[in-house]
Amino acid sequence: MITLHHFFDDLIRAYYSNQLDLVKRTFNNLTDKGRLALFNYMTIDCYYEAIDSDIDPYQLYLEISSL
Repeated sequence: MITLHHFFDDLIRAYYSNQLDLVKRTFNNLTDKGRLALFNYMTIDCYYEAIDSDIDPYQLYLEISSL
């Protein structure tokens, strides 16, 4: 079963794999609640994972949403 976390992880992986058209289409098809869930996932759930990396979850969300 695919959870939202798996879906969001795949979306982020696609972004870093330079599959920007796929990311843009997927993001544009999200509802407002889906975008809010993605924002929460990236800024809250990913926060602890991003501490040891150069990833700024807020900046990443802005980059994805601006495609």
